Amino acid sequence: MTQDTNIAHPVIYDTAVPTLLLRPTDSIATQHVDADDYLLLCNDSVFAPYAADSATVYRESMFAANGLASQPKEPSLRDVSHGPDWMFLVIVALLTLMSLFLNRIRFNIKDILVSLFNLRIQSRVERENNVKITSMLPMTGIYLASVAAVATRVATSRLSLHLTVPQPLFYAIVVASLVLFILMKGGLIRLIGNIFDDRGSVQLYLTSGHLFYFAGGMLLPPLLLFVYFAGAGGEAALIISAALIAIILITRLIRGLQLILTNSRSSKLYLFYYLCILEIVPILAMVKILTT
Repeated sequence: MTQDTNIAHPVIYDTAVPTLLLRPTDSIATQHVDADDYLLLCNDSVFAPYAADSATVYRESMFAANGLASQPKEPSLRDVSHGPDWMFLVIVALLTLMSLFLNRIRFNIKDILVSLFNLRIQSRVERENNVKITSMLPMTGIYLASVAAVATRVATSRLSLHLTVPQPLFYAIVVASLVLFILMKGGLIRLIGNIFDDRGSVQLYLTSGHLFYFAGGMLLPPLLLFVYFAGAGGEAALIISAALIAIILITRLIRGLQLILTNSRSSKLYLFYYLCILEIVPILAMVKILTT
């Protein structure tokens, strides 16, 4: 309240903030009082200048915290994924070994690819180029190492598994497991061939399988460069690599069983059953482990 004493009859001006001019009460009150807006109103009105220390109730508007008033977020750089350095060395080693092996063998790769589905060409390749299981073992190892690299990428990126061991050690364990599995499976298949006295068809079956490993060993290592070092395109390369492994696995199994059924001289049905057990059951067990 202020009083004007310059006139005969003092006039008392009420300088308190009118209730109608207060901010809405539907939002959260703040501790800091800001009466600038009201001071501008008082300066343009008939009221005396408003005292800044008056007990003014200030309430924040409900629209003060909208999206425009919020602070912008810090700009973030685009995430570009890079593969580990150790995997780059592994891929370079696989490509080098593949190049050395192909230059040493010196055979027609087209014949190798055609022999996957043609028994006559397969026999000619084995006879003329001296292609045997033992001579194809290096390419089988390259294929298994490439499969292990794809499995490591799937485990760390797609499945987001929290590895308890370093990635290089995990990769080495997967490679060793695949090599041990192939050796054990080959030994059991040879044992079944001896039991059924059908070594010829079993030899065809094993040779056909290693020919498919040979083809996979030529295709997978170049794809690994894209899987690990192509950034956003690495996901597409990973899907292509996984699809290629699945195609090789299924086609090899079908082709091998076809060779057994057409060339076996003993009980084809029992030999077919045992081969299915050795080929399919481990795959189903692995899928069960990964999905649980």
